[in-house]
Amino acid sequence: MLGGGMGHPEVTLVDDHGLSTPTSFSGGGSAHEWEGHLTAHQPLPTDTAWIEIDGTRIELIEESTPCEVSVEQLADQEPAHRYLWQRLAGPQRFGQLPASELDAAIDALIAARVLAPDDPVIREVRAVHESLPQHPREPPTGGRTPRLPQPWSALLARRGRDDGPEGVITVGVVTPVFEGHSVGVMSLESDSEGFAVEVEVTGWSNQGPPFGNTIRTSDLVWWAADDCGNQYLGELGGSSGGDDHMEGTVNFWPALDPGAIRLDLMPTADTSHAVIRVPLAWATKGAPAAQAPA
Repeated sequence: MLGGGMGHPEVTLVDDHGLSTPTSFSGGGSAHEWEGHLTAHQPLPTDTAWIEIDGTRIELIEESTPCEVSVEQLADQEPAHRYLWQRLAGPQRFGQLPASELDAAIDALIAARVLAPDDPVIREVRAVHESLPQHPREPPTGGRTPRLPQPWSALLARRGRDDGPEGVITVGVVTPVFEGHSVGVMSLESDSEGFAVEVEVTGWSNQGPPFGNTIRTSDLVWWAADDCGNQYLGELGGSSGGDDHMEGTVNFWPALDPGAIRLDLMPTADTSHAVIRVPLAWATKGAPAAQAPA
């Protein structure tokens, strides 16, 4: 948190090598204080021991968390089914997909004869859509929750919770290339209501109309799972880049389970996903792994 004037803070970063570089600020605030992130215009040397921001020295003693990284093939799925599920979970669409657009997608797939009118997945997709909150922090509504397929049932199990742990973990890993994508995860930050990861993606695309001449998608869907059986869904927030490169923030909901000691980040393409297994540094050291509910 920085003291502010009438505009956003303009801060210069200095390191122990004598490098001085301006920074860019992303966040929000008022005339009295600002809260957000500073991004240096030049990279720091890898052996930097400390930095100084606005006269305050910060020792750089944290090391990257040792993470396992792999790429896994997804279970076989009908392309039309996969497309509908991706429409619900896709980046910058979660909580914003009108029922009319979902109906139009279903009608188009039926008209193209790649989806049967009586396909039971249609009923499941509509049930999930009706159960999803319009905002990630929206509390559960009263009444009976319908039985939903996984991973959606596990996603909604912690809906409305605000007991997530608070902390920041340096990740610093890059995945192998999968379906034309490679994902770098820089850091993970958790608070009581959700968590976010800073990412860089090559092969990224979030352009084009919702309906084209294919039901394959070039977007990644951002799922995560912990060792307590919970699922989390990410939505692309602020980002920058071009047609084949993006860097920005993926915001996940619901709040992380405070009992979790491991989190798998799973950027997901059409037929495969990467798995970045992150030990949660704030979890009790040496504690046994939590068991997923039966």
